[in-house]
Amino acid sequence: MEFEAPDWRNLFSSNARRKRFRFCPVGYYLYHVAGRDGYAETRDDWHYQLYCAKFMLPLDAWNRRFFRAALREFYRPGGNPRKLPLPVLATGMMEREMLALERGEHRRDPKLAAAILEVELGHLRLAEACGRARGELERMLALFAGSELPEYLSGVARFDFWPDDGPLRFELGKVEFLLAPDLVWRDGGRLGVLDCGAYATEQEKERTAELFRAYALSRRSLAPEVVRFGFYDPVSGKLAGDAGSAEPFTAIFQALAGEAALWRDCLVDQDAALPVGRWLHSRTEYCRQCRFFGLCRVEP
Repeated sequence: MEFEAPDWRNLFSSNARRKRFRFCPVGYYLYHVAGRDGYAETRDDWHYQLYCAKFMLPLDAWNRRFFRAALREFYRPGGNPRKLPLPVLATGMMEREMLALERGEHRRDPKLAAAILEVELGHLRLAEACGRARGELERMLALFAGSELPEYLSGVARFDFWPDDGPLRFELGKVEFLLAPDLVWRDGGRLGVLDCGAYATEQEKERTAELFRAYALSRRSLAPEVVRFGFYDPVSGKLAGDAGSAEPFTAIFQALAGEAALWRDCLVDQDAALPVGRWLHSRTEYCRQCRFFGLCRVEP
């Protein structure tokens, strides 16, 4: 979990943070600063409830997570030891987590299962949410099976895929960047990359690809031109290649570093204002869709 960062006063940049801040600066603060040690509190304590809320996911993100996790497990070296088909692997992951939610294991320890936000907010019953999730995952798997990706990826030797060691972290100019590609593999003299994340704009995709090229150069000594980046949206089934960005990398870095500084300053300012009971942002139309609804204490 990204909120476990050791020092929130440092500069961090990732697509997940961007979406979080765009949704609500108060929620961004609550996610990354307040309640980080909540696991040591009692269950009815505000800090513990806040900590639990950080693991909740909206239903669409909850669904996508199983597709992405199964894809990484299916192709990574040493993964999927039982040689299960991808649909069986993905649905098995989802059914196990659904069973954990039915048992209430997420209330005992939020790390055991990700709670579904719409269920926790009372917008859906768990059975209804699970039914929708099964249907959506089945649809995503069918779209993937009908795409060109399975045939192409089956031609890549298993040992040519990079191990799935979690998100890639690297530092440039005192900014820690986090990238989360789903698959990376050697393709002759090139490096193939597949990202199934959700992006709001084409610019975000272009900048992500350029950041990966910077990572490949600084950490793997690979020339940027050998990286072939692809974006796959499991919801629509669309695959898009990356033609490169028209922005110079210096401009990209400056924009992202400025963004990271804005986010950090927001955290610092809010942390300084909280002891006197002051929030720096008012309620928005998104409040009733927020994992921290009822916990943020922002006055109308």
